[in-house]
Amino acid sequence: MHSHPVIIIHMKLLFNMICEHGYVSDRFGTGITVPVVKDRLGDLSCAYNYRPITLSPIISKIFEYCILHKYEHLLQSDDLQLGFKKNSSCSHALFVLTATIEHFITHGSNVYRRWMPQKPLTVYIM
Repeated sequence: MHSHPVIIIHMKLLFNMICEHGYVSDRFGTGITVPVVKDRLGDLSCAYNYRPITLSPIISKIFEYCILHKYEHLLQSDDLQLGFKKNSSCSHALFVLTATIEHFITHGSNVYRRWMPQKPLTVYIM
C-alpha cells in the first residue's frame, strides 16, 4: 500500500455511491490518446507506423478493477473473442485463421488473401 489509508476510505465511499446511485461522471470515460511509434527505425512520417494509446484517469482504472474483481464470476464473453481475455492471445487468432483456411482448401474452396504492409490481412473464401 503506497498511499495514506484515508485515500482508501474516500475511494470506497465514492465507489459505493457510484454503485448505489448508478451514476458515473463523464470524466471517468475521458482520456488522452497519444501516438506511439511501432518501429522507431521505420518511416516516422507514415501513419501506419503508429498505434494509439489512451491514457485514462487512474481513478477510473481503479474503479474498473474493483468492479471486475467483484463481478468477474458473472461476466463472460463470446467464445469467438480471442483478445483481451485470460488464456488467449494473437497466437490463438492466428491458429483459428490457419485452421479455417486449411479447412476450406481441404474441402475444395478457393482461398485468396490480400496483404499490404501496414494494413490488416484480408482473406476471401470462394
